Amino acid sequence: MTRSLPAHAVPWPSGHSGRSTRACSTPRTASPRTKLPSPRHRRHDRRPPARHILTYSGRLWIGPGEIDQIRCVDHASTTGQRCKQTVLNNEDPYPGAWEQTPIAVPPGRAAQESLWADRTMWVFSINGLDYHGYRRWLAQRCTARWESAAHDTIASEWDRFSVFRDHGHITYERPPHAQRAQAAPRTPRLARCAAGGCTHTTVRTVEEGWLCWQCERRHKRRRTHQRWTWPEE
Repeated sequence: MTRSLPAHAVPWPSGHSGRSTRACSTPRTASPRTKLPSPRHRRHDRRPPARHILTYSGRLWIGPGEIDQIRCVDHASTTGQRCKQTVLNNEDPYPGAWEQTPIAVPPGRAAQESLWADRTMWVFSINGLDYHGYRRWLAQRCTARWESAAHDTIASEWDRFSVFRDHGHITYERPPHAQRAQAAPRTPRLARCAAGGCTHTTVRTVEEGWLCWQCERRHKRRRTHQRWTWPEE
């Protein structure tokens, strides 16, 4: 009587390695190599985007981009989207000017002053504007929508400048925007508040009889009081 061997015990034919050739039936194809960027392009990609610095009365702010590309954040009711106008308006009596200023180190960092000793940077100065113009720039609104009651699409993108955090955005060389000849700051035409005894002025184009925000609020409060006062009999 001949005993049959189990399936796993059946010997392989001579010359067979015992390995399955099913996986080897399909030839392998080499995957194409990914083309890496050249070192020059890699260095260019690591360069931070340009962010210009704004100055007013000795204070410094860093913007979200170049000074002539900073968009208004007001909500345009006509389109339902963010306003496409820029904050910079070259038609203003004094739009601003580029100037050089020493790189100041915050107090308490005297040991690191040698890193920026005797070095200057280019900043965009709006020192020729009044307080209302300064507020318009910080509110990041264009001249047409500065006094608009519409809500902002996004919050203002200005940040207080820090030399330790924002040193990669410092403009050491004269920017291309300042290459063209700039006229000397023109003395803006001031409009005085029409209220008697008030010395507030503005460089904006206003109608005759203009009142500053303080006098206008006082005038509205007085008019409301008169409305609810009974006439004397």
